[in-house]
Amino acid sequence: MATIVMLLLLVLGGADGSHIVGGRDAAPQSRPYMASLQIRGQHNCGGALVREDFVLTAAHCQIRGQYTVVLGADSLTANEATKQEFRAVKSIPHPDYTANENDIMLLKLSSRASLTQAVQLIGLKSGRMRAGGQCLTAGWGDVGDNGTSPERLQEVNVTVLPQRTCSRRWRGTQNTEAPPNAALTRPLFPLVFSALGSEIIKGQKAPEKDFLYMASVQNKSDRHVCGGFLIDKNFVVTAAHCADEEPTSVVLGSHNLQRAEDVNRYDVKLCKHPSYVGIEEGDDIMLLKLSKKVRLDKSVKLIQLPNGNMKIKDKSNCRVAGWGGTRSQGDAVDELNAVDVPVVNLKVCRKQWAQKNRTLPANVICAGGYGTDKGFCQGDSGGPLVCNGKPVGVVSFNMNENCNYPDVPNVYTDIIKYLPWIKQVLKKRSC
Repeated sequence: MATIVMLLLLVLGGADGSHIVGGRDAAPQSRPYMASLQIRGQHNCGGALVREDFVLTAAHCQIRGQYTVVLGADSLTANEATKQEFRAVKSIPHPDYTANENDIMLLKLSSRASLTQAVQLIGLKSGRMRAGGQCLTAGWGDVGDNGTSPERLQEVNVTVLPQRTCSRRWRGTQNTEAPPNAALTRPLFPLVFSALGSEIIKGQKAPEKDFLYMASVQNKSDRHVCGGFLIDKNFVVTAAHCADEEPTSVVLGSHNLQRAEDVNRYDVKLCKHPSYVGIEEGDDIMLLKLSKKVRLDKSVKLIQLPNGNMKIKDKSNCRVAGWGGTRSQGDAVDELNAVDVPVVNLKVCRKQWAQKNRTLPANVICAGGYGTDKGFCQGDSGGPLVCNGKPVGVVSFNMNENCNYPDVPNVYTDIIKYLPWIKQVLKKRSC
């Protein structure tokens, strides 16, 4: 329900779809995720708070200047103590946005919102919306065609139409097609969940003699975007969602990326798990086929995969490493960092995430972030969780990129569950 509310807000509550017709006053603080994007004190577009420092809105709402973003409001004209105001310091429209497609954008706020009863995040949920489903949209747009603005936040119930019906009705009225992603929730995720798990929190510099299997996954600008680890002279393991960062190469053999040499850079071919569709559905694992066979030496080593019978006990002390930032929203670091994290019982992990209205996918391991101030965050997705010298997990995601632990447990893809697929690809030397 939460994601559908947000998506319809974006389609109907932006600058071009700014009428809430036949609606009603929303109960005070009943839609605490709602954001008003304002220009010189005047409401221009709606949005939804998806993280303490990010609002999701429509790409056609982008302006040349800076928005004032108002959270915690019921009436935009009343002096309400619940309101919080921020500047939008960066606009991130979908890279494929056109006038007709991919009308979605993130706004980076000048600081993090304080979560209160009147200001809350809206969760993101993947998957398709069911035709005929009952949803809700809200906004402060005009309540008719005469430019009448509402006194308070308005909301209205709406029914999801099948894509074909929507397209047919658009053709019948405006001689055009409805946008192909208009009724889907999945297109949100490449924009919002890019490299979710990635900073090493409360860690320390990794010793030069350790983690010699670590790989820095980099884009065409030679910028670090994800972690990975060398399991074969021809293959590196990383997270499937790292494909959103469009990686083109990996760098091996250097803990300090500033000192990395091109001789240890390898172009890559992406081999995502065939069942991967999105980070929340799971199967978040990918193999990178290297352009040539790696030459092993004192600075480049393989890490041996676990066997299918390996069991990881609850509270086992394991290690995770990466070049991600060392605090929430921090920049990537040059030096490889590592931290010890305890394995969290999977039932406990699922319960903790359920309390945040999130359901974990199958085939995951939880470690760190819960009952400890240590874990990962943005910048090291794809790195290994190493227990007893074996990589048992791949860094996948945490809660809304919040790295102020303790929080819900960090989530890793369970490598043991994917050993048959990995071995099949290694045997074929292709994907």
